[in-house]
Amino acid sequence: MTTRIEKPRLMILGGALEYQRVSNALSSFDTLLQQEMDHLKMAVAKIEAHHPNILLVEKSVLRYT
Repeated sequence: MTTRIEKPRLMILGGALEYQRVSNALSSFDTLLQQEMDHLKMAVAKIEAHHPNILLVEKSVLRYT
């Protein structure tokens, strides 16, 4: 692991990095999981586009596998 970075690129995210579910809507568990994974893939792609060395998130980060 790198212990020193010259001129690091820092990204700060205010809030959580997770999918916001609609609580009143009915849908299958598989559909929810697929929507969650699609949302996370899109969010990760947007973050990677900025090439940060360090990512700070204010709240929680949903597990992405």
